[in-house]
Amino acid sequence: MTGLKDRPHAGQRRFRVALGLFGCLWAVVALRLIDVQAFGHERFSEQARLQHQRQIQLSARRGPILDRQGRELALDVRSVSFYCRPQLVEDPEAVAAHFARFRGTSVASVRELMDKRRPFAYLLRQADEEQLAAIRDHEFAGVFEQEEVRRLYPYEHLAAQMIGFTGIDNDGREGLELALDYRLAESTGVALTSVDSRGHQLADRRLARQPARNGASVQLTIDVVMQGILEEELVRAVEETGAESAMGIIADPHTGDLLALASVPVFDANDPGDSPAAHRRNRTITDPFEPGSTFKPITLAAVLEEGRTRSATQVFCEQGAYVLATGDTIRDTSPHGWLRHLRSWRARATSA
Repeated sequence: MTGLKDRPHAGQRRFRVALGLFGCLWAVVALRLIDVQAFGHERFSEQARLQHQRQIQLSARRGPILDRQGRELALDVRSVSFYCRPQLVEDPEAVAAHFARFRGTSVASVRELMDKRRPFAYLLRQADEEQLAAIRDHEFAGVFEQEEVRRLYPYEHLAAQMIGFTGIDNDGREGLELALDYRLAESTGVALTSVDSRGHQLADRRLARQPARNGASVQLTIDVVMQGILEEELVRAVEETGAESAMGIIADPHTGDLLALASVPVFDANDPGDSPAAHRRNRTITDPFEPGSTFKPITLAAVLEEGRTRSATQVFCEQGAYVLATGDTIRDTSPHGWLRHLRSWRARATSA
């Protein structure tokens, strides 16, 4: 009888122990819930936001460069870049091998970009249109596309030294692209977009925080047709004379507008890295030289027009050396004393 009475007491003890364990478990859950909701609300909300939202750039277009007739010498066209989030990439070796083919680099160099410590890495910038189908033939987790723009120079080498070119981020590097970058440059925007569990953007869940702004256009006095003629003539002159380079300008004598300005050899502005730096230099404005005797008729004409002297006046040429007030000395290639007036020169030429 005593043993039968003890059995219910043992079951009750086990029930109380189980009930106590469940009570402790619920207490832990309740305390954790209070901790999350009351003390860790902001921290966990931020983690959730980072998991489900991405900040992306809204692309804008750089201003076009036009000739005097409105023909586009430089403009932006759509392009696609590919990037990855290394922590989300499941097969980095396959990704590296795939994009190395289109980059023209080693697999190891691409694999290096996908360091897990980096939150973001470009795999290929501004892919060519003919490459897109082959690149998109494979899908990889953690690899995404980004629409961008790239600079296009439809006339390739035409006026390339004057126009210059941009870098991979569409910023001016040389020529007018650099000098007028403050006008041509675009201002990219920023938007927040929601993503699904695989990191794909949800098109209908985008909120712009800062709108994008396109750059201003620039119209030149240059005429494409005259520019082409000038470059062709300069190339012909170099070939016929064996000169290292040649330069020239065509200007409107009535307005002073530059209609063409060129120097050869030329280079393709779409691929500036394929030409030496010397070919990219605009010699017409970067290589200064003294006009020398070619400018003497201009000076003499101005003096005669102002009545400062007469055609019969003799000039002493300082024996080829003239000391300026600054102490500098101007020297002639051939020293002369007194030069006879124009009439004597004409008489001598006639008698000869």
